[in-house]
Amino acid sequence: MMARMKLLVLALAVILGSVSANAVAGSDGTIGIASRSVAVGEQGTVTLDVADFPHLLGAWMIDIEYDPVTVQPVKCVAEYGGLCDLEHGETSLRVTSASAEGLTGDFSLASIGFTCESEGLSAVTIALPTWGVGTVGFPPPPPEILDGSITCVDPPVDASELPATGTGTSTGTAQGTSHWLIASLAFAGIMAISLTAVRRMLSNS
Repeated sequence: MMARMKLLVLALAVILGSVSANAVAGSDGTIGIASRSVAVGEQGTVTLDVADFPHLLGAWMIDIEYDPVTVQPVKCVAEYGGLCDLEHGETSLRVTSASAEGLTGDFSLASIGFTCESEGLSAVTIALPTWGVGTVGFPPPPPEILDGSITCVDPPVDASELPATGTGTSTGTAQGTSHWLIASLAFAGIMAISLTAVRRMLSNS
């Protein structure tokens, strides 16, 4: 009896040691949101993605936090028939869903649209209050979390609204050149008339 108990304890120690080693090595995949830039007043969409997840995930509940002064969530689509609660909190939304077959490898859990309210940067952070039950056995260990951000920038200036440049200078130069030519021609005409009058006087004398 004691020998069997020692073998069971040893087996559990090996299993727990293996799970702990996998967690430290980061072999449980990642869950993250990519960072992006959006113009103030415009809407941008980010996706909640899982990569390289080696276990079977059966259900999940994920909270996504943001800065409400900078951005506001305006739409959310949860994959696998799930639900999005945009009013979960003043600074967070919640994604809840499940898969009967279980998910593994690379998959997307939700797409979320944010509108930029003011210029600045909002961190978009992920919390996992419930990371499934697995389809078999114990709940799978959570993946590494990769938080993202949304940078809200001033909208680009429409080139058609910019004042024309260089027009005044070129017009002024053209007008100045034109006036100089007219004055030169007039002076040449006056000189020609004067020379003709002097020649007539000399010939008459």
